Amino acid sequence: MNILLKLLTKIGLRKEPIKPNEKKSSVPFEQKAIKLEANNYLTNKIVVYYEEDENTKINDYLLANYDRINDALEKKGMRFFYLPKILNGDNRALIEELFKFSAYEYPDIFCGEYEQNKALIIDTFRQLDVKSYYSLIKTSLGIPDGTGPCFINCRDSGNIINSFSEFRYLFASFREDIIEECVNIYLEKVYIPESNIYFQKRSYEDEYDADDRFYNDSNKISDETAAYIEKLKSLNNEKLLISSLVQIIKSLKDVEPGIAEKINTALYNNIKEADTKPSRLYIDKQYRIYLPDYNNLEIEMTPLPKAVYLFFLKHPEGIRFKELSDYRKELIDIYCKVGNRLDMEQINKSITELTNIRSNSINEKCSRIKEAFVSKIDDSIAKQYYITGDRDENKLVQLEPSLILFEEIN
Repeated sequence: MNILLKLLTKIGLRKEPIKPNEKKSSVPFEQKAIKLEANNYLTNKIVVYYEEDENTKINDYLLANYDRINDALEKKGMRFFYLPKILNGDNRALIEELFKFSAYEYPDIFCGEYEQNKALIIDTFRQLDVKSYYSLIKTSLGIPDGTGPCFINCRDSGNIINSFSEFRYLFASFREDIIEECVNIYLEKVYIPESNIYFQKRSYEDEYDADDRFYNDSNKISDETAAYIEKLKSLNNEKLLISSLVQIIKSLKDVEPGIAEKINTALYNNIKEADTKPSRLYIDKQYRIYLPDYNNLEIEMTPLPKAVYLFFLKHPEGIRFKELSDYRKELIDIYCKVGNRLDMEQINKSITELTNIRSNSINEKCSRIKEAFVSKIDDSIAKQYYITGDRDENKLVQLEPSLILFEEIN
């Protein structure tokens, strides 16, 4: 019998039993799922290294192998966020890019002149130290005591930038004696979760209805603008650092002001002093549109979209598109002032088309209005300024009327 068992084992039809003192092979580091507090920077495309106490051996390895790790993650559409690498680098060449990103993403905080914002960005890197940053992450996200050293990655699908709900994360802890094996296995297995959101196509009647199609048609922006925004918001490590610091300090400035101020005094002061309201909207005598509290940022539009926008600013209660034909005279009056070089025949033709519920003209103009704002400031802020509204409801500008200042139109 023993001879038969040995023969079956040899040819692979029977596995050798595991002896009591032997252990099965397993992943050489612990992987643990956990939920963190709301944040908008640790997306599922980011792998961040975190530690409570400095581990010199692991950090030396990660610094030496940073490019290899990041290259492996980039092939999967991900990025390695490793703070010591950022702080050890030369960020001078990135100041202009960071300035544009910061002014676009956080115009209420980075609303100073160029040199002032440049100094703020430089100070952000100069004042930061790794231990304080990890401490901030732990406090703001609610990372349990005793976590790390580890990789952290979001395991929820979808884009969670500007989303403020709880998300599940995977913590992959290292073993110091086999660092390289831990990293290699992690790089092999980590991935971006697939989205489970399915969209059902909606069929519309053959006859166009501007109110019915508002959500779809008014949200279209040009490929050029979309590409510009995508490039501006693509989070390299330095942008991610700025973004995470802003969000962390915002979350802690009221409950832990001492910690928030310690991490970066200049940034903390700007966030603390920033007006919680959006910028005022100012229209001058030439019908130019400015956001004075965002460093007097100008919002540029061509005459007809601008006339539509000024019309809706005068009607904060909102209007349904099917009712626009009742306001043709008012629209013509505004368009005559804004587009004073146009002849009356062209003005009448444009307004007639604009107020036709079966035409896409009004939605196209709303799309151009939205594009004018989102090309200058992030949509999370811009949506208070452009025209919005649900299906079969009034379309309006959400901005509080007291913040809208007209110099000329009454």
